[in-house]
Amino acid sequence: ITRVQLRLVGLPSARTTALIALADVTSAVELLARLRAAVGSLDAVELMFDDGIDLVRGHQGLPPPFPDRPADRSRPSRAHNTPYLLVECAGRTDPSDELAAVVETATGVLDVAVAATPTEQARLWAYREGHTAAVNALGVPVKLDVAVPLTRITAFIDDLRELVPTVARPARLHLWGHLAEANLHVNVTGLDRDDSRGRERLTDAILTRVAADGGGIGAEHGVGRAKMAWAGLSRSPAELAVIAAVKHALDPACLLNPGVLVPPYGIALTPGSPVPTPPPPA
Repeated sequence: ITRVQLRLVGLPSARTTALIALADVTSAVELLARLRAAVGSLDAVELMFDDGIDLVRGHQGLPPPFPDRPADRSRPSRAHNTPYLLVECAGRTDPSDELAAVVETATGVLDVAVAATPTEQARLWAYREGHTAAVNALGVPVKLDVAVPLTRITAFIDDLRELVPTVARPARLHLWGHLAEANLHVNVTGLDRDDSRGRERLTDAILTRVAADGGGIGAEHGVGRAKMAWAGLSRSPAELAVIAAVKHALDPACLLNPGVLVPPYGIALTPGSPVPTPPPPA
């Protein structure tokens, strides 16, 4: 980076947050498309599921998000995986009306909780932001950050719920993420933290499934060292060779972040495609 231009933007003076229960993931994706098209103040669209909300509630002692809802309607899905969208809009004027106009006419909406004050908004965000701590309290999870095209995300989630217990018993899948970026945080608990082979086998199965849909194995958290062995699933050998060549040209002694994304010179990646790496400098 040789030059940076900064522009100051004033903080929005009005903010509205809504937690929306939906019939299925397809309905959530359709609602996202309508929000993007009609709500210019859209600021966040977070995806989670009722099993995750129950986990957070148990960990933090939170009340149910829809306390007045009859029990037989609160979980219409037998698989206990009803999706929720946490939607937040922010602007210089109150965005409540434009958000309501879309949600009220959307299909698959089961219930909505709306928050306009900072205290109410923090209460709704607690269901989403409490996921990581609640999952970590169960043990050391397998944590993967992936991206899948929105057109394939419903099938991917359905497949993942079947794949995880098949590959690793008795594993428990936890899913949440940023739907607007098609970014999912895949966490799996129930595996022995010392079972490196089992954890690697599960990681391989999940990332291979991601690649089958043309997804990214790194998403917002990148590849780093932990997922180097699977870099070939998202990038061709030629692409990885270019990355390695740029790294070698700018950092011939391999002093900057050694071993991150580009392996130590001369070492190929497995189980992904072998990566031709430049030799170390003489």
